[in-house]
Amino acid sequence: MKIKTSGHVAAAAVGLALALSGAVWAHGDEKHDTAESKGAEKVTMTGEIVDMACFSAHDGKGAKHAVCAKECALGGAPVGLLTEDGTVYLLLENHSKPKLRKPYIEARGKVTETVTIMGDMYKRGGLNAIVVNMVMTGKAEK
Repeated sequence: MKIKTSGHVAAAAVGLALALSGAVWAHGDEKHDTAESKGAEKVTMTGEIVDMACFSAHDGKGAKHAVCAKECALGGAPVGLLTEDGTVYLLLENHSKPKLRKPYIEARGKVTETVTIMGDMYKRGGLNAIVVNMVMTGKAEK
């Protein structure tokens, strides 16, 4: 049995492959620790680590959501920090300095827990994000 494919499907697949290969190639030459990365604010924030997939889709958070959240985080769902005022910050690894990825990995493992995050906050295009530099369990002492 011969399967016919549309020329549009083939063209879309080729276009996607070229777009992705270009993105990967472009990233290799990008400088992250230059003036282009300006705009970071050093912050210390406390809140609950949430898996962004469940939090965004159905307000999944807290102890009652722990099993699902851990599975989602282990499966690769992005994680964020939900602060007491209801603001959510997407948590990011420091991908320009491999030695500094450990705090982000630690934060992923603490999904549904209250932690204090120290890092570099960026606000771009309506998105709040923090590059995680340190994670402490519980609330920071003031």
